[in-house]
Amino acid sequence: MVNNLINNLFADFIHVAKVMNYTYNATIQPFIDRGIILIYSAIKGSIDNAKKLIHIGLMSDSLFTG
Repeated sequence: MVNNLINNLFADFIHVAKVMNYTYNATIQPFIDRGIILIYSAIKGSIDNAKKLIHIGLMSDSLFTG
């Protein structure tokens, strides 16, 4: 009987772990992935913008200095 009780508890624990894992994968993980993508995009975007601004700056300098 004790063995059966332990097996049931273990099965419940595994079930809860599976549900939590599924919930995490379905809800929290996508937000984390999106967050990482957004942060990466923001950093990459600001680096690209900085390059463009530097390029424009160099172009306008060469226009003024001949």
